[in-house]
Amino acid sequence: MDVALALGVHVDAERCSTRDGHTKRQGNAALAFGVRGFVEGNALPSVVLGLSGGVDSALVAAIAVEALGASRVVAIHVPSRFTDPRSTEAAREVAAALGIRLEERPLGPLLAPFESELADLLDGSAAGRRGHENLQARLRMSVLAAHVNRHGGLLLNASNKTELALGYGTLWGDLAGLLSPIGDLPKTEVVRLARWVARTRGTIPPFVLERAPSAELAEGQVDPFDYDAVAPRVEALVSYAGGGDEALRGAVRRAEGKRVVHGIVLKVSRVSFGSGRLVPVTRAY
Repeated sequence: MDVALALGVHVDAERCSTRDGHTKRQGNAALAFGVRGFVEGNALPSVVLGLSGGVDSALVAAIAVEALGASRVVAIHVPSRFTDPRSTEAAREVAAALGIRLEERPLGPLLAPFESELADLLDGSAAGRRGHENLQARLRMSVLAAHVNRHGGLLLNASNKTELALGYGTLWGDLAGLLSPIGDLPKTEVVRLARWVARTRGTIPPFVLERAPSAELAEGQVDPFDYDAVAPRVEALVSYAGGGDEALRGAVRRAEGKRVVHGIVLKVSRVSFGSGRLVPVTRAY
């Protein structure tokens, strides 16, 4: 969905042009325009998103409110035993500042039966630990999907372009959601735009902006990337500007299958995932 073309704006992620306030306003307006157009064009009553206490979901919530107004946005926080209490408090602060309804549904009661029944698959091995993390992401998404099934609305995805490029997300978990408002923004641009929203709107607290990125699916977990270093390299590779070593190119290639089943990305750059970048799902590696 090319909102940049519709509005005649362009967020040049590769050159980081969203550093100036004017372009940030344009980028924010384009994303809000895209959300509004999709929701209104499909006669949907509201949007639903998971609000984790991280920067990606906080920005998506702010964009949704800008697009539709607070009364049509519902946020759901699904904390687990791995969730930093400050994340829960940050989710509450964001919801209160935006004036949106926040539901809190602890993950523990849902996770415990699976941990018992699938104990042999969720063991202490590397594969077992990964399965345990993916299971949590999918159960969280099940909560959001159940809410949409019961009350209607559109489920928003909060993945950014760097995560989508590298396949850093769980199929049928945090990669779910029909519309992806920030799927064409590299992680570094997400942070810059979130800082602008915090400065101009006052709706994103400092903890969200300064914390180490984490899915909080294991004790002490943080994202395994230096986003300041990797995001520009990924953006150059994705936009066919060259760059990237073989390991990076391989990671982007292997993630193509995940992107195929990902939601609709709002396009605000020259090359976005979806209609802006069509490549084979399978190829010889």
